[in-house]
Amino acid sequence: MHSSRNDKQMKKLLRRLLFILVVIAIIIGGFRLYRQNQAEAQNASQPLVVDRVVVESGDLTVTVSATGAIAPIRQVPLIFELVAPVREVLVIEGQSVMTGDILARLNTTDYEATLFDAQVALDLQQVAFNALTSPAREEDIAVAQAAVNAAQAAVNAAYSTSLSQNQTAEEIARLQVELAGNQLWQAQLQRDAALTSSTVPLLDINNLPPEIIDNVPPEILNEVVTNINNLLGGFNSQVNPAQFDVQLNQIGGNVEIAQSNYAAAQNRPLNTSSLSTAQVGLLQAQQTLNRLLNGATPEDIELAEIDLQRARNALKQAELLLDRTQLRAPFDGIIAKNNLKVGELPPTTLPAFILMDVSNFVVDLPVDETDVVKVTVGQRVTFTLDALPDAQITGVVERVSLTPTRIGSLVTYIVRVRLDRTEAPIRVGMSVTARIATQELTNVALIPNRYIRIDRTTQQAFVTVERGQGRFEEIEIQIGARNERVTQVISGISVGDVVVLLPRGN
Repeated sequence: MHSSRNDKQMKKLLRRLLFILVVIAIIIGGFRLYRQNQAEAQNASQPLVVDRVVVESGDLTVTVSATGAIAPIRQVPLIFELVAPVREVLVIEGQSVMTGDILARLNTTDYEATLFDAQVALDLQQVAFNALTSPAREEDIAVAQAAVNAAQAAVNAAYSTSLSQNQTAEEIARLQVELAGNQLWQAQLQRDAALTSSTVPLLDINNLPPEIIDNVPPEILNEVVTNINNLLGGFNSQVNPAQFDVQLNQIGGNVEIAQSNYAAAQNRPLNTSSLSTAQVGLLQAQQTLNRLLNGATPEDIELAEIDLQRARNALKQAELLLDRTQLRAPFDGIIAKNNLKVGELPPTTLPAFILMDVSNFVVDLPVDETDVVKVTVGQRVTFTLDALPDAQITGVVERVSLTPTRIGSLVTYIVRVRLDRTEAPIRVGMSVTARIATQELTNVALIPNRYIRIDRTTQQAFVTVERGQGRFEEIEIQIGARNERVTQVISGISVGDVVVLLPRGN
């Protein structure tokens, strides 16, 4: 009985709660419907706003855009300074090399021989220099003294020989005078005998005066006696006396010649050629001995040092020539091109190798003539790479060309940009789009470019400003710098104003 009463009370309470909830739902639904009707009515009475933005203060970067390709910071042609067949090539295209690595070698046979000769010459010059500047040994002094003694003996011998030769020549000339006089005397006897028709006895060599036999060499004496006997035999024959006068004149002339030769022999000086040679040898030997005893003179040492330095320079030159038969990498890089073939001479119109320095990269950008006036060295650059769209690549302007590049009617100037170091896997030849920051402004009023309307006739700029609920006003503004996204507002509106974009026709 009691349980039934409680159930009835519970049901009654639930019905009341449900009624309250239904009433609340009806009230909420009615309020929402009212608000919606109010909004629709309001929208129907004012223009539709496409978009709106609040004028903000911020930083503005003005850029100039250009496209190009990544290139190595250096690309150097390498050539041999010498001409010789290629002996070996040690690298291939695309290979990385380090500074000082040997890339190729030429045939070095001739240059090795030159180096060997230069080394031998230097060694000999060094030995001579050491001998000149080192203290003399006792045995060296003894040898030099013996050389002086021998040279003195040679001088004495040359003098004696020259004197003896002069005396012998004088004695022979005197004997020839006597023989010529005897010939003349014998010819006169023959002539007298022929004129008196008497027979003249022949001359006997054994009956000649002792002074003639002792002083005249036997071979000369025999010749003279034979000639006289021939003349005597001719006189004993039937001869015309006039012939004797001719013979006497000839013999008389021989006597005069012999007398002249004798006078010249008496006045002849000593033969000094061999004596001079011997004296020069003695002087040299004495100088050598003096050098050993007294040491080398400063002048001798200076000359020896000059000769030694020349030999050293010749060796260094030979070493340089041999080293130039090897082509080395001047810096770390990659072999971009190889034009060598083993066994052939290096090409004369092409480099042996082309070496790229990929430690850093540059981009040469063709910038239009209307934009290049805004570009200066040191400006920052950002890059977008087709191959690496998410990579953050930056750089700085390194050089602006002063001469134009013309392609038809298009005039551009090359702007070189050095890339900042990056971990991105960039490669030579990748295409890039560069944006050069030509102007950077801070804390200026900015609005997006699409909110600005420009009158093409007057070049005036306008924006639509929201003044209140449903009220809009078109305002002329003065604009400053701009980039591809936003524009600087100098005057006309202020930071915090709301700028809207209305549908066309409103």
